Amino acid sequence: MAKRIINVSVTSDLLCPFCFIGKRSLEKAIRACPDLDVRVRWHPFLLDPTQTDKPEDRQERLARKFGGLERVAIMQQRLQRRGEHDGLPFQWNGEIASSLPAHQLIDYAGNAAHQGDHIKQNAVVESLFHSYFEQGKTPNDISMLLDAAEAGGLNRQDVKTYLSRGENADQVQSEAQNASRRGIRGVPHFVIEHKHVISGAQDPEAFIEALRDIASDNSTKQDASKCDANSC
Repeated sequence: MAKRIINVSVTSDLLCPFCFIGKRSLEKAIRACPDLDVRVRWHPFLLDPTQTDKPEDRQERLARKFGGLERVAIMQQRLQRRGEHDGLPFQWNGEIASSLPAHQLIDYAGNAAHQGDHIKQNAVVESLFHSYFEQGKTPNDISMLLDAAEAGGLNRQDVKTYLSRGENADQVQSEAQNASRRGIRGVPHFVIEHKHVISGAQDPEAFIEALRDIASDNSTKQDASKCDANSC
């Protein structure tokens, strides 16, 4: 018997640690539902549209945004504990820059997802999160982006050419802006078969419940939003 296909749309930003945590929660839920064919599609969100392509110290930028290094340290300590629980060894040093090029790459990989190979886009997203949050790489570094492309089974030279032309930059930026207009105020934001909305990096159980509810064909539209302490 063919597995029941369930589509999940995820709106996220590479710069958001909760998005990496939320990805892990979703993956645990998918593994807990082996009888389902869960297909994940990633969509852009820009946490800080004012962030430029020029790299700058990550901690200094966050200190200006959140009101000082002391507040940033408290936030990161909490995230460190949460990350360790999910097997994510966050490290916070390095540089920050616009995540738009990363979203362009994810969109490019999504073209393969439209053809039924959603695994490629997921692999690209995983590599980007790993490089930024676990290796301290700069989010718009071309070598990092091309490594992520290869991790997703994409042609390195084709991707380099595509990114250098900036062909989809306006389209990706517009989609990110539309997410805000649709009422998405924080990420990660998950929509499962247009019926369940899960906001924030919730525990796997929340995703399992939504997947099972939809698989049973008994679901109605539900919103399980928790944007305060589990999202960016």
